[in-house]
Amino acid sequence: MTDAPLRVGVLTDGSLRQWQVQALERMVEAGSRIETVIINQDDNSGIYYNLREAPAYLLIAGVRELSIRLCGSYPYFQHVSLSDIEILGDADRVHCDPVSRSDFGQELPNSIVTGYCSDLDFVVRFGFGIVCGSILDAPKYGVFSYHHGDLREYRGRPAGFWEFLENADTIGVTLQQLTDTLDAGGVIQIKQFRIMADDTYQDILRMAYRGSVDMLSKAVSSIQAGE
Repeated sequence: MTDAPLRVGVLTDGSLRQWQVQALERMVEAGSRIETVIINQDDNSGIYYNLREAPAYLLIAGVRELSIRLCGSYPYFQHVSLSDIEILGDADRVHCDPVSRSDFGQELPNSIVTGYCSDLDFVVRFGFGIVCGSILDAPKYGVFSYHHGDLREYRGRPAGFWEFLENADTIGVTLQQLTDTLDAGGVIQIKQFRIMADDTYQDILRMAYRGSVDMLSKAVSSIQAGE
C-alpha cells in the first residue's frame, strides 16, 4: 500500500473528449498526478490509417463516421481543448511524431519513451491509435487503454456496433494493459451494461461511454491498495 500519488502520462491527439476529461479528473481525485501529456503530431497515425488497405476498411470507417454523427452533439463526446483542462495545467507537454510499423500500429521515439515515460507509474492512451514497442513496458504498470466492448466477445471496432448488430443482451467496457498483440492486453477491469430491446445504437454508445468514466479511478485505488 502507498499513499504517494501515482505518476501518470496521457497520450492524446491534441484534444480530449468530455468523457475522457471526466475519467482523468476522477483518476486524479483517487490519488494520482498527471505528469506528462504527449501530443500526437501525425494526423495519419490512427488505427484506420493502418487498416486502409484492409477489405473491411470502408465498412469500419463508415460505421465510425455514423457513430460520430449520432453522438457528436452528446456532451460526453464533445471535444475539450487541452488548455481548458485544469488538471493538465502543471503537466509537461511534449509533441511527438510516432513511427509507423510495417505491419500495424506505431512506436513512439525512444527519446520520448526514455525521457518522459520511464519514471511514470502508467500511461493512459487517449490518442495515437495502436501503440506498440518500448512504451508498453517503460512505465511501471504499462499503458492503460479503454476498449468499449467486451474483449472476450467483441475485439474489433467500432465501439458497440457488433453488440447492436447481433442483438446482444449486454455491452462490455474493458480497461486493459496494452501488449504488442492487438486487442489481447491484460484485463484490468470489465464492466457490463444491459442492452434493452428498444435501445438504439446511439443509446448503446452513450451507456458505454458514460458508464466507463470511473474505471481509471478504480484502477488507481486498486494499485494504491496493493491489489
